[in-house]
Amino acid sequence: MKILILSDIHANLPALEAVLAAESMNADEVIAASVDIDADIILAGHTHLLFLREAECKIFCNPGSAGLARDHGGEACYAVWENGRLMLKRTSYDVSATIARLQESPLDEEIV
Repeated sequence: MKILILSDIHANLPALEAVLAAESMNADEVIAASVDIDADIILAGHTHLLFLREAECKIFCNPGSAGLARDHGGEACYAVWENGRLMLKRTSYDVSATIARLQESPLDEEIV
């Protein structure tokens, strides 16, 4: 099994980035964008949108975001690989408390 983790799809795979960023992907778009990718599982981030799609024997996953999910406020989302299966998960957390702690931290304002 080949797993491809895309850390920078902007410059490397712009056609795939456009498909992964779309809120309503269809299998044809996923297949067309992945024709040349030699992998069984393709993990990509960047869009902060949680999704798991399967097309033409390939699995596409974006685990969303632990702190800035774009589809549900107040939930961290992530993916888990367990027993040969990829699963999407969510967990609630106190967003206001997290922001307050970050603002009190020594991090630059632009990061917080």
